[in-house]
Amino acid sequence: MRICHLYDNIYSKIILSSLTNNRLTTLCQLTIKDRDGDEFEKILLLCPNLNYLDFSCNSVLPSFDDLNSPYLSLKRLRLFRISSFLFHSNDYFDILLSFFPNLIHFDLTADQCQVLNETLDFHRIAQYLHHRVSHLKLFKLRIYLTSRNRSSFSGDTFNQISQMHPLFKCFGRTGSFLIIASFDFTSTYHYDRMFVRPSFD
Repeated sequence: MRICHLYDNIYSKIILSSLTNNRLTTLCQLTIKDRDGDEFEKILLLCPNLNYLDFSCNSVLPSFDDLNSPYLSLKRLRLFRISSFLFHSNDYFDILLSFFPNLIHFDLTADQCQVLNETLDFHRIAQYLHHRVSHLKLFKLRIYLTSRNRSSFSGDTFNQISQMHPLFKCFGRTGSFLIIASFDFTSTYHYDRMFVRPSFD
């Protein structure tokens, strides 16, 4: 088996349980929905040759205690609706990226941690991306903001952020979330390196 898409929680639980003592070395693409965050690392250990992983959950990702070396085969990673995500505390985002140095496509949807309530530093986020995933071509970051951060972003702020990384091109903003992407997803603002223009098409 090379490609597997699991959208039903019951079936995915059965399959993961059956793989406890086996590894799927031929599996290259995996989509798995509604899992616990602590199963993310387990999947990587059971499927050592994935080049595409689409993993969604509504909980916290693990601290990567068992993943001891970079996961070199992974080229495309989508993490959807990760809870209590930390971008700066304990260098968590930097550590996460360090395990996947060959990514060319990275899509992250995450809820900011309500307890620590970090102030987002996009200059540092850009540095993590430059340093850890230098091959990245497609990027999308969707952040569900804490209430303190919901009034922190405007068109002028987006203009500044767009200069921090070549993939920070398109921006969307609502009351609860912020999107930054390398491609136009019907964004509120689209930036190139020379000028700013609203993009409503």
